[in-house]
Amino acid sequence: MRKKIFILGVGEAKHVGGQLRKAAEKLDLDFRFMDVREAGQGNRLLAKLVWKLAKRPIQLTRFSRNVLAYVEQDRPKMVLTTGMGPLDCSSLKKIGSMGVRTVNFSTDDPWNPAHRADWFLKALPYYGAVFSTRRANLEEFRDAGVREVEFLPFGYDPDLYFPDASGSEEPKVFLAGGGDVDRYPLVKALKEDNIALSLWGGYWERAGLKSSGFLDAAGIRHEAAKCMVSLVVVRRANRDGSAMRSFEIPACGGCCVVEDTKEHREMFGPDGEAVLYFRTPIELVSRVREAFTNPELRSKLRMNVHKLITARPNTYADRLKKMIKWAEGREEKDKK
Repeated sequence: MRKKIFILGVGEAKHVGGQLRKAAEKLDLDFRFMDVREAGQGNRLLAKLVWKLAKRPIQLTRFSRNVLAYVEQDRPKMVLTTGMGPLDCSSLKKIGSMGVRTVNFSTDDPWNPAHRADWFLKALPYYGAVFSTRRANLEEFRDAGVREVEFLPFGYDPDLYFPDASGSEEPKVFLAGGGDVDRYPLVKALKEDNIALSLWGGYWERAGLKSSGFLDAAGIRHEAAKCMVSLVVVRRANRDGSAMRSFEIPACGGCCVVEDTKEHREMFGPDGEAVLYFRTPIELVSRVREAFTNPELRSKLRMNVHKLITARPNTYADRLKKMIKWAEGREEKDKK
């Protein structure tokens, strides 16, 4: 049966919003999508100033009213926002009063000082449910007044992330991600041990590290296949236990050396079965050297981690179905 839902997110394929839009298409859902970047449109300098001073999209009120108008017109079963979805308290309250389920898929920690915004925290109690990609803030969502909170990790798009049969391996470590301060010691430790790097992403130059730029999905597939080791790290400032790359790199069949977290342990199982774990820069260098010198181990890890992630319901279509199931369950519960 076709379901009418409303998705708000960043529409680019590399973002979760774009992934959920594609998932809705693949599931043949009756849906509307709005790109949340519309909430930040306007005078560029003024928009930057408003964001800097209040962490608030300059068109928050107008965007919220536009969403409300579409909801009144469409009467969807569910409104799904991603990240810090730009919907204010008033609009969320009115949407809820129409019997429409409101869900936030929280992909960034809203209590991270880099993201914290009062307008979003005030809006949280008006969501019917929050699905968070991290366990660390579940209780904070409940304390903020959210009625139902559930852990739901990132996923992957199987059309974009799959093994790339592109020739022989090279003794390099592949890392694609932002140059967060807590990641600098890891990369520097590899360089100091003369381990070659395939480093991609922004802000690495702040630590004097050279990035090769940014990668699309095809580039990630290629590097995960070409490099003997793919490094999977989390964002500590976000209190992450896993990340988008925790799913995308394994789906590509990368030989993964993974930051040791509770969520990663739950995903990948014992050390040496599907991945190698590390906690410190010294451990990282040791695990990379271990993988470099053991082709049988690399082959085993590549095969096992790919099977582990792809054999389970880890696609964004699976994530979307879970959130829709929640909305339908609440609808049935209210009818009784």
